[in-house]
Order: sequence, then structure tokens, then C-alpha cells
Amino acid sequence: MVNKKGISDVVTTVLIILLALAAVVIIWAFVRPTIQDTSQNINVASDCLKTEVKPVSCSSSNGVVVQLVSRGASEVSNIKAIVTGNDGSTEVEDSSNIPDDLGTEKFDSFTSISAGQIATASVELKGPDGSLHTCAESAVRVTCSGTAGIGATCSGAGDCTSGVCTGNICVAAP
Repeated sequence: MVNKKGISDVVTTVLIILLALAAVVIIWAFVRPTIQDTSQNINVASDCLKTEVKPVSCSSSNGVVVQLVSRGASEVSNIKAIVTGNDGSTEVEDSSNIPDDLGTEKFDSFTSISAGQIATASVELKGPDGSLHTCAESAVRVTCSGTAGIGATCSGAGDCTSGVCTGNICVAAP
């Protein structure tokens, strides 16, 4: 009689199934964080689609007034309105006043943009997990009115408080 020792077919099948499950668990442990991070970024990016920011007015005496409009519920915990002048100057106003659905919020403490400059606005949103996302710049541009000092951008004769407008820059009068 031949003595046959080995693993039965049932035990072999169970071991193969356990190996396959272990492989799935190991792969999922690496893939899951990537999927979760991506979905959080998508949530914050979708909040940009629900948020409209635009400069409304600009004057040398009052600065730039920016309006933020919420187009739907979002999970944003903080907003930074960013105003940029055509000379590259940037000013930021931070707010935790998140507008309600279809509500508005005004930002009006931007005073470093001078007359003759063209201002635009963008917004940076802070998600509940602390992640920051800067939304695209508004297509709306406003030209700041009023009079400007020496070295400021100007567009015509009456734009400069002292001096004259030469080559779109206020210079001292000859």
C-alpha cells in the first residue's frame, strides 16, 4: 500500500481564498488614503464653483470693495479675499463670516490700491480639515478712480494729485 500524505483539496481552496483576501486588504490599505485625499480636494474645489468673488468698486478714498456671493451650501470654515493691482501689489482680508446660501459678504478694507490701478479679486477657501484652496481669479476688473500721488499709475491729466500723468505714471510737474 502506498502512503499518500498531502493537503486535501478543501484546505488548498481555503488557503488560496485567504491569500486573495489578504492581498486585497494590503492593496486597499495603500489605495484608500489616496482616494480620500482626492475626494477632499474635490470638495474644496467644488466650493470654488459655489463661490463668486468680484471687485465692485474702487476709489483712492475708499479703497476696493469686493463682494463675495455664495451659490450654495459649502463646508468652508474661513475665507480670504485677495485683491491684486495691475502693479502686482496684493492685499488680503481674512474673514470667518461665511455667507449663507445665496448670501453675500462685503470686504472693504483694501486701501493700498491707488487711483488709476486696475484691481481684480480672488478668494482662498479653508476647508473643515484645514486645507487651503485658492480659487480662480475673477474675470471682473475695476479701475480705481480718484487722484494719485507721484509714482502711481494714471490714465489721464486729472488722475495725479501733484504732478502730471506721463506714460501712465504720475511724475513731478516740470
